[in-house]
Amino acid sequence: MPIVALAVGFLVGAIAWHHTPTFPTGALTWGACALGFVLVVWALRSGVLTPHDETGACASSTGRLGWLGLWVGAALIAWGSTAERSRSFFDDTPPESWFTSRTLPVTLTVLERIPLAGGPPRAIVAVLSDGTERHRARLTLPDNIAKGDWLPGSRYRATVRLRPIRANVQPGAFDSEWWAFRHHLHAWGTLISATPLEDDPGWVDAFARLRIHLAERLEQLTPRHGAWLRALALGDRSSFDDTTWQLVQRTGTAHLVAISGMHVTLVAWLLGGIVQRLWQRAYRATLWLAAPRVGWVVAITVAWGYALLAGLGIPAVRAALMLTIAGFAMLHARRIPATSILATALVAVLIWDPWAVGDAGFWLSFVAVALLILLGRTETDLPDTEEIHTRADSLGQRLRAATRSFVTLQLTLTLALAPLTVLFFGQAALVGAVANFFAIPLIAYAATPLALLLLIVPSPFLGQLFDGLIERTLDLLIWASHLPAAVLTAPEIPAGLWWVAASILLLALFLPRGIAPRLLALPALLLLFSPAPQRPETGAAQITVLDVGQGQAILITTAHHALLYDTGPAWNRWDSGRTLVRPFLQRSGITRLDAVVLSHFDRDHTGGFAAVAQTLPIAAVWYGAPPDQPPPDEIAPLLERLAARPCLRGTEWEWDGVQFAFLWPTDTPRQKALSDNGASCVLRVTSRAGTRFLVSGDLGAREEEQLLAMEPQLASDVVVAGHHGSHTSSSPAWVTALNPRYALVSVGAFNRFGHPRCDVLERWRTHGATILRTDRDGALTLTLPASGNAIPVRTARSENARYWHRSLPAFAECSNRRKR
Repeated sequence: MPIVALAVGFLVGAIAWHHTPTFPTGALTWGACALGFVLVVWALRSGVLTPHDETGACASSTGRLGWLGLWVGAALIAWGSTAERSRSFFDDTPPESWFTSRTLPVTLTVLERIPLAGGPPRAIVAVLSDGTERHRARLTLPDNIAKGDWLPGSRYRATVRLRPIRANVQPGAFDSEWWAFRHHLHAWGTLISATPLEDDPGWVDAFARLRIHLAERLEQLTPRHGAWLRALALGDRSSFDDTTWQLVQRTGTAHLVAISGMHVTLVAWLLGGIVQRLWQRAYRATLWLAAPRVGWVVAITVAWGYALLAGLGIPAVRAALMLTIAGFAMLHARRIPATSILATALVAVLIWDPWAVGDAGFWLSFVAVALLILLGRTETDLPDTEEIHTRADSLGQRLRAATRSFVTLQLTLTLALAPLTVLFFGQAALVGAVANFFAIPLIAYAATPLALLLLIVPSPFLGQLFDGLIERTLDLLIWASHLPAAVLTAPEIPAGLWWVAASILLLALFLPRGIAPRLLALPALLLLFSPAPQRPETGAAQITVLDVGQGQAILITTAHHALLYDTGPAWNRWDSGRTLVRPFLQRSGITRLDAVVLSHFDRDHTGGFAAVAQTLPIAAVWYGAPPDQPPPDEIAPLLERLAARPCLRGTEWEWDGVQFAFLWPTDTPRQKALSDNGASCVLRVTSRAGTRFLVSGDLGAREEEQLLAMEPQLASDVVVAGHHGSHTSSSPAWVTALNPRYALVSVGAFNRFGHPRCDVLERWRTHGATILRTDRDGALTLTLPASGNAIPVRTARSENARYWHRSLPAFAECSNRRKR
C-alpha cells in the first residue's frame, strides 16, 4: 500500500538528515522539498500504483517506477522539511555577552523542574535578557534556592552564570549537544541569586504543576521506591539513581520502568474492556450505543490521556496512535492491516517529530511492534489471548502452552533487538528474556495498575503493597544480572558488518519453525560482538587523547598491549571514568589494561580511576607523588590492592617493538620538596621508526628546567601540552627543546581556569607545531608509525560531524588570565 512506501520514505529522509554533517543552503533544501512533492503527486495521481493483475501486484516497469518515485519523493520531502524546521533553532542564537559576562541579570520563566537523585535539582527556564532576547537554558539550582517552589510558570528576577553547550565527542560518549537540540536548549547555567516575581502560568504550566504535585504525593506514599512509582505512574525517570538505572539496562527491562507503549495499550485495553462489560449490562444504554463502540471510545480516550500524563513520549504516542487508527477502523466496520496501522503511526510521528530517529526509544518501540507483527502475535502491544488458548483439554496443558509461547516471544524479541541495543548502548542484555519473563507480570500487570490506582486512591496500604512488589522485582533483577554472560559488551562495529549481522539474525529468527538455518541466529549474534579491535601493527603505537573535559585521560595501545595514562576527572555526581573513559575502552575493544599511569593525584587526572579499576583487570599501576604524600582516600584501597608503585626515572620496558620510559621524577633527596604537580610522571613512548610521544602531566616550569638539564635530547614528534596549556608549564626552553610536529591540549571548553593560555598556544605555533585540542576537535587519535615518518591524525569531531555540532566560539579559544 502507498502508506507503507510513504512511511519508509519519510524514515529514510529523516535518517539522512540525522546524519547530515553541516547545514545545506536553503535553495537545496527547498529544492528537495519541491522535487519530492512533484514525485509524490505524480506517483499518486498517475495511476501507476494501481494493481494490474488479480494478485494485486504492479508487474509493469512503469508501476515499479511509480513506487520508486513515491518512496524517493517522500524521502526528499522529509529531508528538506526537517532541515528547514531545524534551521530556525541555530539561526536564533543568544548574544555572546551572555557567555562572556561573569554574571548576567535576567528574567526567568520556569518551564520544567527536574529532580536528580543524589544531586542538586535543575530547571529548564526561558531566559529573558534586556527585554529582547528569550532563549531556553538549563540551570543548576543551589540547595538554598532550590527549596523554593520553582514550579512551571513561576517567574524570577535572577542572576545567572551561563555557558554554551558543548559535548564530549568520542566513541561511547553521550552527545549532550544532540540532547540540548532535542530539548531546544541554548545554554547550561548556574543560578546565583533569584527574587520571585508575579507568576503567570498558562494551561501547559498548570498541567506540569499537576504532574509535580502528583509526583510529590506519590513519593510520600512510597518513600523507599518513590522513583519507581513516579516512573510507572507518570513516566518520570529523573529520580532514578545510577545503580538502579544500570540494573534495568543490564537486565533488558528498561522499557518497563517508564510509560511505554505496552503500558498505554494495557491500561487502555483494561479500562476500555471494563467499561464495555458494564455497558453491556445496561440494556437501554446498548439500544442507544453499542457496547463495543463505547469500549473503543473509552480505550482511545484513556490512551491519549495516559500518553499526555507521560509527557507524550514517543513510545506512548506510537501506542496511542495505533490504538486510535485501529479503533476508528473498527467503529466504521473496516479492517486495516497491522502493517498499515504501524506505517500510519510512523508517518504521523515523523511529521510531528522527525528528529526522533536519533533516539533509541523510537527505534526500540517501532521495531519491537514490527517484530510482533511479523511474528504474527498481535496487532497491538499485547499478545493475542485467543492464540494461547490451545485445544488442550487440561488447564495445565494450556498454562504450559501459554508459558512456552511467552518465553519464545521474549527470547525472539531479545535476540532480534540485540543489534539495536549494540548500536545505541554498546551492549546487549542476553538475560533479557529471563528477566522479562518475571518482570513483565510483576511490573506491567501488577505494579503499573497499582501505581495508577495510587494516583486515584492515595492509600498507605497500597503504597506498602507497591513497595513489596518492587522489592521482589529488584531481587529477581539482581539475581538475573549475575547470571553468566548476562550482558555482552561490544566494541565499535563497522556499519557494513552491523547490517550483515542484523540481516542474518532477523532472517534466521523468522524462518519457519523446524528449519535448521534458524541456528544461524547464534553466529549472527556473535558477529555483533566479535569485531577485532583496531590495533596498530607491531612496532607502532596509537595515541588517543580522550575528550573528558577539564582533565586528562590518554590511551596508548600497541599491537597487543594497552596503557591508560590518567583516568579523567570526577566532580560531585559526575564521574568521567564511568561516563566517558569506561565506555570508550569498551567501544575500543579493550578488555584489560596492561598498565595504568596516574600522573599525580589531582582529581582532574585520577577522578575516574575507581570506575575503571572496578570494571577492567589491570596488570600494573604507576603513580606520581612526592615521597611523603599519601594517596587520596577514595583510591588508596585500590592502589594497595593493585600493588601500585611510584613512577621513577630509569623505569623502561618494551611492548611489541615500542619503547616506554619514565623520565621524571627522579629518586633523589631533593624530590621530597616537589609539589603535587611537580611530581607528575613524564612518560616517553618511542615507536620502531624512532617517532616519539611525550606526556608530562601537570609538570611545572621549574621541573621542566631540571629535566632538560638531565635529558637534553628531548625532541619529540607529538607532545601533550603540560597542565592543559596553563602558563605554569610549557616554558620557552621546554617548547624549544621538544620542537614537536603536533602539540595536543587536553582541556575542557569554557573552563573556569582560563586554560589554555594564548601566549602558550602561540609559543607552540611559533615552533611549527600544529595545535590539536579536545574542546575544539573532540578525541584526538595519532599513530606513531613502525616505519616512515608520517603520523596519521584523526579527530572525533571531524569524523562524526553532525549539523547540531557547533564550532568553538572565538572567545573560548584561549585566555590571557593568569589563573591556574
